[in-house]
Amino acid sequence: MITEREVTSWGEACEQAAALIQSSAAGPLTADLVVVPSAAHRRAFSQHLASRATGPQISAGIEIVTWPVLIGSFQPETWQGEALTLAVLEVLADPGRSTALAPLLHHLGTAATRPGRRYATAQRVGRLLRRYSVQTPQLVDAWRAGDDNGIDGKPLPSAQRWQPALWRGVREQLAGDPAEYFRDRLSEL
Repeated sequence: MITEREVTSWGEACEQAAALIQSSAAGPLTADLVVVPSAAHRRAFSQHLASRATGPQISAGIEIVTWPVLIGSFQPETWQGEALTLAVLEVLADPGRSTALAPLLHHLGTAATRPGRRYATAQRVGRLLRRYSVQTPQLVDAWRAGDDNGIDGKPLPSAQRWQPALWRGVREQLAGDPAEYFRDRLSEL
C-alpha cells in the first residue's frame, strides 16, 4: 500500500513515516518500504528512527531506498546491456523496417565503409531508448499508441521519425518496455 502525506518539514516527514511504520502490522518477514530523495536522506531517516523516544529505536525490517534505486529495480533486465543492444541490432537488420529507419541506416553505412559503427550505435541508441522510457513515459506512451510525436506533442520531423519506429521494433523484440514494466511493478506496491 502506498501512503502519501503532505508535510512541511523533513522532521515532520520523518516523524509521520516513523509513526506509520510503527503502526503497520507487518509480519516478521515483511519489510516496510520507505522511498527517500537521496542517500543522505536515507541516513538521516534511519538515524531519526534510532533516536526516537517512542518506538523500537531501530530501523530493522525497513527498506529505505532512494528514487533512483527504486526505479532501477523496476528496470526489466531485457532493456539493459547486451540484450538491449542485440534487440536494436535485430530491428536494424529487419528489411521490412528499412524505410522507417532510413535516416539511421544511412548514418550507419555498411560494414565495409564503417566497421564497428553498427554495434556501437546500437549500444548508444539502446541506452537512449531506455532513457526515453524511464524519463519521458508520456512520450513512449504516444509512440506505443502509434503517434510519431515528440515530447512537446507535436509530430516529429521526418528525419527523426526513425526513433519511434526503432522503439516500437525494440519493444516488439523485448515484449514490452520499461514504462509498462514500471507501471506494473508500481501497482504491485
